[in-house]
Amino acid sequence: MNTHPARTTALLYDLTEHGSAAHSGGHVHWWALLALALGTAALIYAMACAVTPFARCRRCDGNGKYRKPTGRAWHPCKRCKGSGHRLRWGRHITNYLHRIRDHSTRATKQREHLSRRGPR
Repeated sequence: MNTHPARTTALLYDLTEHGSAAHSGGHVHWWALLALALGTAALIYAMACAVTPFARCRRCDGNGKYRKPTGRAWHPCKRCKGSGHRLRWGRHITNYLHRIRDHSTRATKQREHLSRRGPR
């Protein structure tokens, strides 16, 4: 280890001038890349839920029916009710948020309407 005084002052000068010794200009942190990747994936999934809210049913593989374990007869899928489609979980969340907003605005409008009527 070199303890030369000139070397220490040069290191202190670099720290005060650039903020830190580890900051070398173009270094990108791993957590920033991870956040960017997760944000991009969430945006792509949100767009997919908006464009195609339904996906194939996992139980019947989109057929709307499946064979019983005996393999002889076809029966309608109980999970998708024979349609072959399921609602994506991202669309479930979107529908829930829209429903909450609609209920709150409807309650506010009704409250305003009743307050304008006056006493009976």
